[in-house]
Amino acid sequence: MEPTSSREASSLTERLDQLRQNYLRELPAKLTALTLAWEQAQAGDGAALETLRLLVHKLAGSGTMFRCPAISAVAHTLEEELDQLLEHPLDPVRLGALRPELDRLASAVAAYLEPST
Repeated sequence: MEPTSSREASSLTERLDQLRQNYLRELPAKLTALTLAWEQAQAGDGAALETLRLLVHKLAGSGTMFRCPAISAVAHTLEEELDQLLEHPLDPVRLGALRPELDRLASAVAAYLEPST
């Protein structure tokens, strides 16, 4: 079997770069969905807390896949905290204490969206 040609490798790299760019373009909408789920959870909606955890979980995994390790790192931390929170009745004080982590996640996303200099 022949090794992958440089043209095939280049094509694959270009496709992966396109997928990453698509991912980056979708991040603002993902943050909006996170914020909405957060606000609904703050209002006492337990289902929204589950949604928030799922959205954070997806960012934790996809950040790694699309070469955004800072997003993954913050999302993993937030996911662990949400897992602990979900083990108990909805506690607005504990939920409110996660706001700084959500802000860190938003900052990590923003860092990848800023044009590089």
